[in-house]
Amino acid sequence: MVQVLVRALRVGGSSTASIVLQEAGGSRILQLYIGAPEAALIGYAIHAMKTPRPMTHDVMIAIAELQGGEILDVEITGLVENTFVAELRLKLNGRTEIVSIRPSDAIAVAIRAEVPLGICEALLEEVGTYLEDEIEDEEALSLLKAEEIDEGALISELREFLDTVNPEDFNP
Repeated sequence: MVQVLVRALRVGGSSTASIVLQEAGGSRILQLYIGAPEAALIGYAIHAMKTPRPMTHDVMIAIAELQGGEILDVEITGLVENTFVAELRLKLNGRTEIVSIRPSDAIAVAIRAEVPLGICEALLEEVGTYLEDEIEDEEALSLLKAEEIDEGALISELREFLDTVNPEDFNP
């Protein structure tokens, strides 16, 4: 597993966003496309924003802790039919257990639980790019660094998405 950090988070419209993960101490990156609501949750985690009720990621961490377990790390492990997949590893009853998890949820959990976030070396080698390549791209220059996320804009984007989304939008 190659440990990565959240380099950038960008909301691009009412329903799409992307997150850029950069190899810790390296120049390889992986860009993932996620929904605006998932981006908002990651933004909340980055800024340790409190919500009136616990978010799903907070509940996952609490359940693990109530069972005497601990989340060890999360890793984006593969690409299946153009969809990234990830795993959450936790220690429970003296054993290491692996749970399948969406990459966006894995990122939010890793940030909230303050555990390592990684990408499988073979996957990063196959689909990752180098930071130098991305800097030349005009879109990459518009990425918001995690510490520069405009919380108001992110919340506004989420509200706009929720106001315009229809259940039919999620039908295959």
